Parts: sequence; C-alpha cells; structure tokens
Amino acid sequence: MSAMKKNVLGTLVSANSGEVASTVVSRRAGILTVIGGVLSLAGCGGGGVGGSGTAADAGAAGIAPGDSGAGAVGGGTSVAGVSSGGTGSTSVGSVTGFGSIYLNGGDVRIDDASATVTDEDGVNKKGSLKLGMRVTVVSTVSVASDVTAQSIVVGGELQGPVDRLSAGNGRFEVLGQKVVVVGGTVFDASLPNGLLSLGNGNLVEVHGLLNADRNEITATFIEKKDNAGVAYFKIQGLVKNLLPGPKEFRIDNLDIGYATTPAAGLLATPVEGAYVRLRLNPVPVSNVWQATRISGPATTGQNGSQSEIEGRVTAFNSATSFAVDGVSVQTNGATGFDNGQITLASLGSWVEVKGVMTAGVLVATRVKLENDSGLATLEYRLTGNLSGLIPITATTGTFSLRGYTVQFADAGTPQNPFDHGTLVNLVNGTPVEVRGTAVAGVANTLLATRIKFL
Repeated sequence: MSAMKKNVLGTLVSANSGEVASTVVSRRAGILTVIGGVLSLAGCGGGGVGGSGTAADAGAAGIAPGDSGAGAVGGGTSVAGVSSGGTGSTSVGSVTGFGSIYLNGGDVRIDDASATVTDEDGVNKKGSLKLGMRVTVVSTVSVASDVTAQSIVVGGELQGPVDRLSAGNGRFEVLGQKVVVVGGTVFDASLPNGLLSLGNGNLVEVHGLLNADRNEITATFIEKKDNAGVAYFKIQGLVKNLLPGPKEFRIDNLDIGYATTPAAGLLATPVEGAYVRLRLNPVPVSNVWQATRISGPATTGQNGSQSEIEGRVTAFNSATSFAVDGVSVQTNGATGFDNGQITLASLGSWVEVKGVMTAGVLVATRVKLENDSGLATLEYRLTGNLSGLIPITATTGTFSLRGYTVQFADAGTPQNPFDHGTLVNLVNGTPVEVRGTAVAGVANTLLATRIKFL
C-alpha cells in the first residue's frame, strides 16, 4: 500500500451512490461564514450539493455527493463569526464565553435561551455547555447585534482511555493520539487538579484543535468520564494504509476495521488520505478496533449559505486549494489574507476562513493565519451577576460567576483588572463582564484580566 500523499486533498466515496469524488476544486465566486471543528453527518438533512455544483466539488470537501450537513440558508455579510444577513448562520467551534454564548473569541453575543442543546445523537444537553467545548450552532440573525441560536450540538474530538500520562509535561495519549495541554485548556469539575486528577486507564473526552498530520490534538476542554457510562470511543484523523479487501485502515498507528460497520453507521466509505470521524467499539478484536460509525468532515452549511471555519490545515495543494479540518477551501484574487499569505501556512497550521459554501467547497473571501501561541493565552468571557465573593486575602480574591471561580488581583497591584469601577464596587449581586485565562491545573477557574462593571 502506497503512503498517503500529504499534498493531495482527501476524498470520500459516497456510501449511497458508490461514486468516487474527485479532488478537483472548481473556481467559483462567493461569500460565507462557519467556525472550525467537525460535526458528524448523522441525522443531517438538507438539499444536497445543488445549484451548478458538481459531485467533484463535493468530493473536494471530503464528503459524499448529496451530503449537506446541518447548515442554514441565506445570504448576507459576515460579522464576527456570525452571519448578519439572510435567514441564518451555521457556526462550528469552541465556546469561549457565556452570557449567552460566544464562539472562538468573537464579540457577537449569541442568545441561546430558546435553543435546543443536544449531543450528536439528539440527547438533551441543556445546561451542560462548558468553556472550551466544541459545538455547532445554527442561528437566526435579525440585525448584526441580535443573533438567536436555534440549535446547539455538542461534539468532542476524542474519547477513550488515558495512556502514557506525563502530567508534568502536560501530555498524554488516547487511542494512540497525542493530547497536548496548554494555558488555554479548561478542566472540567471532574478533574479538580487538572492532569494530577488523571491516571492511566481513566476514560476522558477531549475537545480541541486536531493536527491530523501529526496525530496530535491541542486540548481546549478535558472531562473525565465514568467508565461504566461510555458506550463507544471516538477518534478522528486521516485514513492511512487502506486495505479495501479486509476493510481495514489506520489512523496513525491505530488499526481500524469496518467490515462489521452497520449500514446506518457507514455515512462515508474511507478513501486513502481522507479525513474521517469514527466511533469505535470499546473492545478491540485481535488488536483491531471495530468502527461502529464512520463519517466525513463537517459540512458548514447548505449550498450558498454563509459560514466560517476555524481549525487546522489538513491538506495543502496551493494558496488557492487547501483543506481545513477536512473541508475543502478555494481562494482567488478577491480573497483577503490576514497575518500573512496562506502560502506561509503548512499542514497543521491554525487558520480561520470565511466565505460561502458552494457545492461542498468553502469559497473564501477572507483567510486569517492564527498564531499557535494564542492557544496558551486564550481568553474566555463570562457575563452575569457575581456571587460567593471572598474578600481580598493578601493581594487576591475570588468570586463565582456562571459556575466558574474567578480569581482577581487587588486594585493596587499592576494586575488591576477593574473597568468602570473599583474594588469597592465589587459586591455580591453586581452585574459584571469578566475576561480571563484558564488557571493551569485547576478545574473551572479563570484568572481575571478584566472585570467590567455593567
């Protein structure tokens, strides 16, 4: 079996039609908006590739022709990660704020009061969202400052047993995939002391940015799971060493079998080099993990819809043809570039792309090359009425806000975080907006960089 060609966009074969999708990306004009991460295609409805698009265009996005995803329709301009026009917007990415919710560090408030919140199987998760979780949000937009979420789907990237734990180095593995803990990693309450609360063999769910080329995920959220409550493991990556006869392939060094995958779970048939998401039976057979579900990368909306994707480069042909989290991206002379041309990027680079979904291809109007150092200082946001205030001891104090502990410094120190007020205004019941960074190795705790009195 030949090695995977890293400079060729991955393709998938339609599980329904048997057609092999081409990696050719046609040149189109358009605009769009979605936020990185990957969503299972299970249960996704919609109108297929449609328009003047071709099966080849859909294949370039790493999906089977006819799959459309959970996107919303409509045109309009993009504002801070959410469409400001048309009938809706689809956003996929990390939760970086509550009050209601914010995604990927953006400033647009998404009202989630009336939204359904579920996992990928439709199980109710209302009230279970956490900072750092990866979600898909479908919203309606009336004006630029008024965004209302209709549905929120929670989906982690990795789930399985911990192995090769090195708490001091902020590293461990799950199913052979390396997990890197950085300053922006948020630990769930199930891990009160961060990695020190973990041991080899414990089951965890990890949300974050996957570098598929290096088989490594930079964690934004980690939760310890009850071993008895996990029905399947999860992993995603690039198909390698595909053997169509016995129906086996590898994700890095993990052997995967799909001969027994039920028809309902075969949402995409693997092709060498393709980006896939897998559910696995938690008990391997002769060291081969049996896939119970195989799906392709996220589609970021229906044909012509606006979207934005923020994630890692998983394939790179040129500045006009590459893929982010398995989603094909096309640029042209009208595309704007921030923080350097995309030609400066490489496999695994962190980018944000905005544009219009056209027949399964994200036709970009703007591409931003992000700096990985930003993950170490990722800033989160909480808005609400503070409670549980503990007065200043030495130079710091704490209070509670939206289920998180907020640490803050004395107003007399160089770290004075107060805005539109002073320390004396900090009393229980006061409405505030807090911006802060995750406290390393402590669950559900932020160190305030700004406390704004509202």
